[in-house]
Amino acid sequence: MNDLYISHVRRKCSLVNRQIELLLSGDFPYENPKRVLGQLKRALDFRLGALGTALEDLDSEAVRSACKEINGKIVEYHPILGFILRSTNLRNAFEIYDPLQRLTRTLLGENTYLVLSSEWQFSPFTYPYISDDLPSYVFVGFPVSEAGNALILPLAGHELGHSVWRRAGVNDRLKSSINQAVFDQFDNIENRKQFPTLFDRPFDLRELFDDSSSMSTYFRAACGCALRQSEEIFCDSIGIRLFGQSFVEAFSYLISPGLGGARSPLYPPAQERTMHMRSALRKCGFGRQFTEDEIEVDELPYQSRISDQFVVYMADKAVKLSAENIIEEALQYCDKVKIEKIDYEKVDKFSKLMEVSQPVQGAKSIGEIVSAGWTIFRSLGTDQGPGGGMNVEILNHIMFKSLEVYEFEYRLKS
Repeated sequence: MNDLYISHVRRKCSLVNRQIELLLSGDFPYENPKRVLGQLKRALDFRLGALGTALEDLDSEAVRSACKEINGKIVEYHPILGFILRSTNLRNAFEIYDPLQRLTRTLLGENTYLVLSSEWQFSPFTYPYISDDLPSYVFVGFPVSEAGNALILPLAGHELGHSVWRRAGVNDRLKSSINQAVFDQFDNIENRKQFPTLFDRPFDLRELFDDSSSMSTYFRAACGCALRQSEEIFCDSIGIRLFGQSFVEAFSYLISPGLGGARSPLYPPAQERTMHMRSALRKCGFGRQFTEDEIEVDELPYQSRISDQFVVYMADKAVKLSAENIIEEALQYCDKVKIEKIDYEKVDKFSKLMEVSQPVQGAKSIGEIVSAGWTIFRSLGTDQGPGGGMNVEILNHIMFKSLEVYEFEYRLKS
């Protein structure tokens, strides 16, 4: 056994534990980050114990395995610890935590714990399953510059959708039908005609199941790409069911008319993605529909070698044909877990109260509050963006106060 690398691993582990203890000594606005830290510390201590046992048994292979596992956990925990540190920053809008935590539990079960943070990435993101040691935790990060902006709260609905996709078995339920849709595209000779250099000889569908065939590689890649795109449509639909048309407005605010650069193959083409959002709005029965101009997103075409373009082309075609079923899956899931549907008569009433700087009472969901906020924001004119003027600052303040009232009313009933 190499005593030097054992010593190195133990020292690295002690330094990570020291960081955990330093974080635990700080103040937290809610308990979940402290729970995360306690769980990580226990997990590290357990693995150190396993290393100690292997050393006592003089089992060199077990020692090596334990050291590699501890190293892997040190790498895995670093971004989590950074997220926890940023979750305590005062730039975070702590008013949204309790309502979002309850929404998360409605979607994923009572034993689910949400951690919110402000992150140095402009697009909101999530760690739906960040570590085997934290199976019950969901991490959602908002961009730092927007962390105090109540109007982008609906985008959290998309991020929570990723956890539903994985934890509620949606991925497994839809995988076979999406793979079949991709297979059907390979079976379509008109699709193959678009790529003559790849099909310069007779094509046999049995090649798709022959691991030595390049077509098998393309097929598997297209299935993976289609599944990822399907997940994004599912998550958009969850966001729309939770927040209604305010989800589309928040989406448009964040990225219209585009962020520059080429389209990612892991998302549907922008025009089709917004088309699917409009379809989800219609299926939900939400009144206002959006024109293409209102949610315009420009992107450069996906550029890569011809075989990769072929893979994405096939995935795009399959997902477009599967989209309505994916949207239905999201909406039915929300119905099953009894997500409150937004009442737009209430939204109109709430927007009138907010216009006179009065926090709203009696909301059934945070979606109604945020939708009322967007109704007012639209009336403020096009020369202001969230955070860009005093009127918007007042609106933001009233929205946060309304969320506090919403939480207070819930606790009075409980």
